[in-house]
Amino acid sequence: MAEPNAVKTDRFLLETVRLAVALDCVTVCDLPDNVAAVLRQGYSRFGELLLRRASLPMTPEEDMLVGWVLDVIVARLRFLQGLHHGNVLN
Repeated sequence: MAEPNAVKTDRFLLETVRLAVALDCVTVCDLPDNVAAVLRQGYSRFGELLLRRASLPMTPEEDMLVGWVLDVIVARLRFLQGLHHGNVLN
């Protein structure tokens, strides 16, 4: 039996929140190599989430919430990338 759309959307939202929390746990105290790996994995996962979002039917409210979490993810990735390339972590 196919999974209801609401369950798919809830699972997707949970995945986006988990990525946001994982990225928020990375700090300037982490080793530069670790941050580089997190950035690679984070951008890859972010791209996967964007593709899945496009194929997932959502209510306007769900889409707004998912969009907000994705905005948080990309902002955190950009922040970490700026720190990493700005030699703050090196």
